Amino acid sequence: MKIRKIIRDGGIDIVNAHFMRNYGYYVYLTSFRPYVLTLWGSDYSIKRTVYDYLLRPFVLRAAAGIIVDNKVLSDSLKRQGCRQKVFVGGWGADLKLFSPAGNGDGNIFTLIHTRGDQEIYNQDTVIEAAGIARKKGRDIRLLICGKITRPSALASRIRQAGMEGYAEVRGAVGHKEMPELYRQADVYISLAGIDQTPVSALEALAAGLPCIMADIPSYRASFSGCRAVQMTEGGAGAAASAIIKLMEDRDLYARMSACARQYAENHADENMLMGASLSFIIQAAEKNRSS
Repeated sequence: MKIRKIIRDGGIDIVNAHFMRNYGYYVYLTSFRPYVLTLWGSDYSIKRTVYDYLLRPFVLRAAAGIIVDNKVLSDSLKRQGCRQKVFVGGWGADLKLFSPAGNGDGNIFTLIHTRGDQEIYNQDTVIEAAGIARKKGRDIRLLICGKITRPSALASRIRQAGMEGYAEVRGAVGHKEMPELYRQADVYISLAGIDQTPVSALEALAAGLPCIMADIPSYRASFSGCRAVQMTEGGAGAAASAIIKLMEDRDLYARMSACARQYAENHADENMLMGASLSFIIQAAEKNRSS
């Protein structure tokens, strides 16, 4: 009811509804048109409720346009018969807030993981990989950020991996605190099984961090040609090998770090990407007005 009142009283020309599973559904049910959907990935790729099965096709069909952050999601929409105009844009990073500043403390190699403990993000695999590297004699520290819903289970995984005392759980962290955490880190790691383009990965690249990421279709599409991203498959063992390689090959690390910032400047400037998305939304509103 609040959304309906805001739309009715706000003199609104078009709505950009982020995350289809809630705001997309809400706006559709208000009967307000036009709206543009911005899909986050899991709101499209994962079906959890009866609404996802029954309501979703109508919400997609009624949209004046759809914004996604990589070609994998765009292609999936087309395969499902979506005829709406799809814009492949993205989120980007604040290049002023996130910038290289002498990553790591020079004493202990620090990984940062920001994806939370939802099963799709494979946080346990990240912890296991860090533990394997540590058991092989490498001095490893792991920063764990993101929403933690099962703290006791997380503590147990840390103990089992031999990372007790070497894993620091920060939980959900404010956006303004993240630059300092990236400065403490040497490498960003995400081994998600399902994901789109993590904003945190773009911020890490802007901060000059090499990234170790799971070899999944969405990451390949998002970071194609990015020499700062090391794709890995095969679970914790392969990820541990990638970690050790970056620790031991400092020339490789330096090259990847330099490429990270360059990639962010060329492909992940939030002002550029958000501006392009805004232009798409305005065009959708103008097309609706003229039709």
